[in-house]
Amino acid sequence: MSASLLPTNTRMYASRILRSSLALAATALAACQADTAVAPTGPVPSRISVSLASAGPLASFGDSAIVRTRVLDAAGNEIPGIPLVFSVSAPQVLEQVGTGVFRSRANGTAVVRVQVDPSATGARPKGYFADRLVDSLTVTVEQQAARVEFAADTVFPLIALARTMTLRVTDARGNAVVRALTPQWTSANPAIANVDATGRVVSASNGATPITVRLGTLTRSTTVVVNANRNHVSCMRYLRRRQQQQQCVTNTVTLRAP
Repeated sequence: MSASLLPTNTRMYASRILRSSLALAATALAACQADTAVAPTGPVPSRISVSLASAGPLASFGDSAIVRTRVLDAAGNEIPGIPLVFSVSAPQVLEQVGTGVFRSRANGTAVVRVQVDPSATGARPKGYFADRLVDSLTVTVEQQAARVEFAADTVFPLIALARTMTLRVTDARGNAVVRALTPQWTSANPAIANVDATGRVVSASNGATPITVRLGTLTRSTTVVVNANRNHVSCMRYLRRRQQQQQCVTNTVTLRAP
């Protein structure tokens, strides 16, 4: 039957149904196009390459690790301007302070993960997985002693006086070294001052001698001075020809610890 032969009400009803169907079809098509949008006109990222600007562990708290990144296409050509997202597995060890810049906080290891920013990949047709490209690297923080200061008094006023040498050990940035260290102690002249494995120094005779401590590859020395001699003046008064006289004698004595 021709549409012109249909009653007027029927034709109007059919027209409304047709318009509704077309609107639904347009919405579905738009959604489909959003899911299967055309591929970007530029080169498509194929992989990410990450590396550290400097090799080796970070030796001081506060040292920076700079992560260099390259986004490459399938032919290995670098694609500039691709936004990336950085994350770190152990922020208590390594904190992010900028884009690709991290700063050490404590000893340990942390994994830095880099991926293409999913929110900035544009059209993503079927088979386009650039936002899933990920690479990572491990950063090690291993604090090293860089400076040693002797905190104990190095002048010994008595023989057989014992003192334990105390040290202040810091990294290159002045942070106290937190990991346990085993110093090795030596005396250049044990006859003047001897030192044991714990850093306990005992004065033996007057003089001066270097005391050396070794911490891994770091070596420092200080001079221990033993000065236990004291001058003792003894005076005697007497009368001679009814005149009072005095005679003094200076003796050197060596003092010892009780």
